[in-house]
Amino acid sequence: MSQQTRKRVPMKTAIQKQTEKALLDQTQVKLLIKQQSEGLGVMSPAKRRRLWSLVSVACVACCVIALSTYQLLPTYHSEPMIAQSVQDIADEVILNHLKRKPLEVHSNQMNQAQKFFTLLDFLPIQSEVLTQQFLLSERQMLGGRYCSIKGVSAVQLRYQTNGDQVSTFYEVDYDPSIFGPIPNIDQGEVPQEIYRRGLRVSLWVEKGLFMVLVSSK
Repeated sequence: MSQQTRKRVPMKTAIQKQTEKALLDQTQVKLLIKQQSEGLGVMSPAKRRRLWSLVSVACVACCVIALSTYQLLPTYHSEPMIAQSVQDIADEVILNHLKRKPLEVHSNQMNQAQKFFTLLDFLPIQSEVLTQQFLLSERQMLGGRYCSIKGVSAVQLRYQTNGDQVSTFYEVDYDPSIFGPIPNIDQGEVPQEIYRRGLRVSLWVEKGLFMVLVSSK
């Protein structure tokens, strides 16, 4: 049969056939056990060479089996799993970010924004992570509006970044039973990040408030 018409054998089948060739049959196994019991020292050179040949074949077979098994195992990424609650939050805040509804208060001073948001159970604060890690200061703030995350009343603040880029920042009273486990920077943890629709969503807890930043970086 020519090389062009020869059938291709699946890799898994080829490995199995090659392994079967390398495995010892029952007679060879009995011979190996018998020769081991007799002791290597009393063997003739020919028998000793045959024994080591059988041992080498057995070692090769074990290696082939181990390698083929490893190659056939599914590949898993080392990236940490993202909780479904975090994915849902990311999708929600991104949707609000893209809608870009009109601001209800226009100010680049947090103390002025705090005076507007009086219908909340918490007081919005200037986040240290926002200013130190993401380099967003009060002077870049355009203003804010009321919103919600997972049905809980929240603050949405809008920041002007480079050129016409806009970042949306959210603050809400943190309830782990609603939002799930979120990294707490007051305990030395770092913000969690998730990417959706070409946007970066950063999530963390700071001073008892759950904070989320949607940015294009």
